[in-house]
Amino acid sequence: MPYGAAATCTTDGISPWDEVKLALAGPAVNAFLAVATAGLWWFFPVTYAYTDTVFQANVVMLVINLLPAHPLDGGRAARCLLCLFLPEKAAKITLRVLGGLLAVALILLFVLLNRNLSLLAFAAFLLCSAFEKDVLMSRINFSAVKPKRGKEIKHVMLSEGSTFKDALRHLNGSKYLIFQFYSDGLLDEITEDELYEMLQKKSIYDKIL
Repeated sequence: MPYGAAATCTTDGISPWDEVKLALAGPAVNAFLAVATAGLWWFFPVTYAYTDTVFQANVVMLVINLLPAHPLDGGRAARCLLCLFLPEKAAKITLRVLGGLLAVALILLFVLLNRNLSLLAFAAFLLCSAFEKDVLMSRINFSAVKPKRGKEIKHVMLSEGSTFKDALRHLNGSKYLIFQFYSDGLLDEITEDELYEMLQKKSIYDKIL
């Protein structure tokens, strides 16, 4: 891409509500940092000179990422809402068209009002994203990457009715997990690799046992 690299992932199999929460997590962090920075000025005004750029950067990122255009976080959340009324393909096309229109608006803003090159860079990002093809993706088994210096084993206790989503919350790149399922006593035990293999054929909302 002319603006650099974009990390892309597929969220097939995730509920729309979980996808919205995932998409809005980034902007939520920007909002928190902006509010925290402004609060710091209230109690310690002297810090303004050192943190005003942090505040401005987070506000700008918050506004940009909430725009309803592909592949921004706001676009991901908007796609989930559109899918309630439109087929998924139509929702994707709608967001790509909207991204193209926003790019044209930014170019006109650059020409008519503000000769800020950042506007052109962002317009290029939106245009390229609007016309790029969907990338073929596959799941990555992170536990298949064997550590060179060994890895600590950690046991995780789960109830009998636990879902794959419940188990995935415990994944930790620094530890290899062994899941133990209990009811009145120990029912079963599976490794992190076995969990991954089972997940290939099931939804994250399915029960493991």
